[in-house]
Order: sequence, then C-alpha cells, then structure tokens
Amino acid sequence: MRLESIFLVLLLALIGITSGIEAGDDVPLVGTTIPINARINASEVQSQNSMIGSDVSSAVFSLIWQNMGSDLEMTLRSPSGDQIDQSAQMPIIYKKKEIETHYIVQNPEPGNWTAVIEAKNVSSTGEDYIFFVVQLLGNVTIADNEMVSSDSSNSINQTNT
Repeated sequence: MRLESIFLVLLLALIGITSGIEAGDDVPLVGTTIPINARINASEVQSQNSMIGSDVSSAVFSLIWQNMGSDLEMTLRSPSGDQIDQSAQMPIIYKKKEIETHYIVQNPEPGNWTAVIEAKNVSSTGEDYIFFVVQLLGNVTIADNEMVSSDSSNSINQTNT
C-alpha cells in the first residue's frame, strides 16, 4: 500500500537524522510507537493516544494520509491538558505539507499525549491515514532546521517534514 511505503520512508528518514550524529556518549536512541493505521470519514474527529516516558528528550508526532485532495488537521493535548495546534511556537515545531503533518516537541511532559485528528476536507468514502510517534532518548535539541546533540559541534541538517 502506498501509505505504508510513505510511512517507512519517513521513519527511515527520521532514524537517519539521528544516526548522522557522530558517535559518542551523547548519541540519542530512537524509539517509535507502533504505527496506527486508521480511516477517518468526512467531518469526523478521532483521537489517538501515545505514552511518552520521562526519559524522552524530543517527540515527533506524525500524521500521514494518502490522497492529496484530502486535508486532515492534527492538534495535540498534553498529559496536563494543554492544547497544542498549528499556531504553536518554539520550542514546539509544527510542519505541514500536502499529505502530512508533524509536531516536534522538545522535552515533552511525561504521560499520555492525545492527538486529535480532524477531517477538514475528506470525501464521502473517507481517508486512510497512519499516525505514529518517534521518541528521541538522550540529550538532543531540535531547532527549526537542525538537530544538535549536547555537543554543539555535532549538528546535522534536518529534512523539513
């Protein structure tokens, strides 16, 4: 399926970002949640939950769908109830392209995070999507276009997602 191929490419790209940091004590570990394959109908709102541990330095919440003509929107709710949407500012990074949306949250609050997914423009047949979270463990800071380990000389360019 095309959507699963896109997911694998994106996941490999995110893992590639972290593997580009020079070896040493500060190399982050990458963990992902099991991707959730789902279908959303026109005008529907769904939620997906992810547990974030206290050892997570950054979390990337990702939503990918199949049809370019569709539009899905994702917002986040932190364990303490804070709402995070596309107007989020640093240190949270929001990225949206034609068939994908991502939030990068540095030092996320540990606990159960909820992604609220809304069908903004979806045909009557619905839209398939994949939701997943990549968790970075270790001392890593993600800027708008860079990922930097605690040793600032070890930086790499981040692919805009």
